[in-house]
Amino acid sequence: MIEAAVMPPLALDHCACIVQDLAAGAARWERHENGACDLVAVTFAADDPSMLIPRMQALGAELPLEDAGGFTAKLPRHGAVRAMRSDAWADTYGYKVTSGMHAMTVTFANLGGALDLMHERGISTNPSRLGFWIGPDDANGFVMHLVQDNARS
Repeated sequence: MIEAAVMPPLALDHCACIVQDLAAGAARWERHENGACDLVAVTFAADDPSMLIPRMQALGAELPLEDAGGFTAKLPRHGAVRAMRSDAWADTYGYKVTSGMHAMTVTFANLGGALDLMHERGISTNPSRLGFWIGPDDANGFVMHLVQDNARS
């Protein structure tokens, strides 16, 4: 198992703008040269995910659906925030993390074109059941899920 120090997260306090973008449906994602359409989900790991519930409620999120590993909150316009216990993250993904943002999901109008651009720039991608993902080594310490946006393709 990889130790937490090897995979630095984006600090919880510094991720507020990402979650606010998600809550607002920020259009700036649509102007990126890789064809990204939307930021649709972010995942945090925290020793105590319940500490994030007031932040989600302040953004107008529905009361979160809690489970043994944390919670999922649906944001008002669209998108979701998942908060997992740090130990649940390690059990699920095989490496330890510190509290912070560790994953995001972005949709693309042309996922194939985005993957080609990433490969041209030396970014490795891996297939998943929903699309592709970029590992923490190539995505500034977090996992980025890449998904085709069929409504915009």
